Amino acid sequence: MGVSLDTLSVHTYISVLTPSGENMAGADGPIHYGSGTLPVDGDYAIEVVNGGTGSADFALTVFIQ
Repeated sequence: MGVSLDTLSVHTYISVLTPSGENMAGADGPIHYGSGTLPVDGDYAIEVVNGGTGSADFALTVFIQ
């Protein structure tokens, strides 16, 4: 799976949460792109986080290989 966030905001980033709630993408700091093999079966959550004070336009792309 891969995720890509296109935004002009430096305060907006993504997190990918495993079925148990562990942050597997963005755990080491804000990211705008990530890809890899999903470690376990189940439902994952992709969060777009805006750490700024205003709104932020973005486009999120998710791809499954």
